[in-house]
Amino acid sequence: MSKRPASGLVSEIVLVTGQLIALMEQEVRHLREGDVQSLAKTRPEKGRLMRGYEAKLHALKASPTLYATVEPALKVHLETATRNLQSAIEQNVTQLRAAAEANRRLADALAKSAVQTAAKPGYGPRRSMTPVIASRAISEPLSISRAL
Repeated sequence: MSKRPASGLVSEIVLVTGQLIALMEQEVRHLREGDVQSLAKTRPEKGRLMRGYEAKLHALKASPTLYATVEPALKVHLETATRNLQSAIEQNVTQLRAAAEANRRLADALAKSAVQTAAKPGYGPRRSMTPVIASRAISEPLSISRAL
C-alpha cells in the first residue's frame, strides 16, 4: 500500500478527534455554566462524530501494515490528538458527574422542603390545631343528613 491512503486516513482521524475535543470543551463550558439543556443539542453531533471516529480507527487497526506506512510526524500528531481527546473526555465526565451530583442535591432539598411544608401546623384529623404530616393523615368519615 502507498503512504497516501494511510496518511489520508490518519489525517481524517486527527481531524475528527479535533472536532470531538472542541465539542466536549463546549459541553464542559455549558456544564460549568449550569446549562445542562444544551447537552441535548450537542448529543446528535457528538454521536455522529464518535461513530465516524470509531469507524476510521477500526479501519486503521484492521491493517497494521497500513499504519506502518504513515509518516512519523503524522503518527506523533495522532498520538497527541489522542491524548488531548482522553483529557477532554476526563474533563467532560468530571463535569457530568458534578452536574448529576448537583441535581441529586437539589432533588433532596426539594423533597426535604416538601416534607417540612406538609408537617406545618393546620387543622388535623381531630379538628384541632395539630401538626399534620401527610403520611399520617387519616380522613374521618363524613355524613350529611338530608332530613334537616
